[in-house]
Formats: sequence, C-alpha cells, structure tokens
Amino acid sequence: MKASSPVAWEAPLFGSGPLSGVVKDNDLYFIVTSPIGKIEFAGKRKRGIVTGTYLVRHEGRANEQGSFTLQEGSSKGPESGFDTANCPTDAEVHK
Repeated sequence: MKASSPVAWEAPLFGSGPLSGVVKDNDLYFIVTSPIGKIEFAGKRKRGIVTGTYLVRHEGRANEQGSFTLQEGSSKGPESGFDTANCPTDAEVHK
C-alpha cells in the first residue's frame, strides 16, 4: 500500500514536508522531502507503535542517522483533496 501525507516535526527536530512511502504488512518505508534534504525512514509496526531507523541526506554536508519511535496521536488524516505541495514548513511549525 502506498502512503502520502504531510508531516510536521516539533522542536528539536526539523525536516517538515510531504511524506511518501510504502506500507506492507508491519513494515514501512517513507521519505520526507524538505529544505534540509531528504529524510528516509524504515521501520516496523508492533501493537500500534512503529520503531526504526532514519537517514537524513543533506546536500553539501555530512548525513545524519538515528532511530525513532512513533505512536499514533490521532487517526485523523489530511482533509479530502489535500495537496502535499501545501505541507507546512519548519518555519511554520516552529513559530
């Protein structure tokens, strides 16, 4: 199953933007494209919690990597007809 959505990171994280990816069974892979670069996530879902690793691919400087844990805060997705080109930026999220 393909997935797409806006994603907004709260401080201290940065890299808000459109998300696209694939979910198959309990495995997921998605990419967020933002002004800081591309952030690639790979993880597994178990009992409503997703854990995995990420890689931030910067242009012109060293990449960053780490681990993440996601818990569902709301099952409400974007409004019908939402265009991922209108995703919030870090500047908007971190006002």
